[in-house]
Amino acid sequence: MMLTKPRQVALGALIIALGLVAASWAGGAYGYSFPRVVSLIVLTLAVVLLAVEILAPGQAEEGAISIPWGSIIPAFAIFFLLLLALRILGFYVTTLLGFVVISSVYMPGLSSGRKILLNIVIGTGFLAVLFGVFTALLKVQFPKGLLL
Repeated sequence: MMLTKPRQVALGALIIALGLVAASWAGGAYGYSFPRVVSLIVLTLAVVLLAVEILAPGQAEEGAISIPWGSIIPAFAIFFLLLLALRILGFYVTTLLGFVVISSVYMPGLSSGRKILLNIVIGTGFLAVLFGVFTALLKVQFPKGLLL
């Protein structure tokens, strides 16, 4: 069996998934159910990815397209800056700020004032759903900051 680039990627994903499973199961039992479930889902997807690449090699390469790095790099820069702001501002404020900035950068067509207002409204609704699901329902703790 030849180790082609897609197989290397699938194998790398499996190794990372195994690391996530090991890290999520290393802690105590209380409060770790959500990370454990997510890590098992990631492991399952990695196993499926590797199985597909072994059983049907080369099919992913047929429809492959080049990655438009010029339009992706600004998002990476914004994510990095948001990670730096996470401890200062807290999860919810940083998430809202990140959503507004990224969607304002990548949403074409609307005037800037209207676009920012629309993004704030949509981001606030998105945060309400995040709060309801993760904080209220699943009891996941998020980093606290100055505002929340």
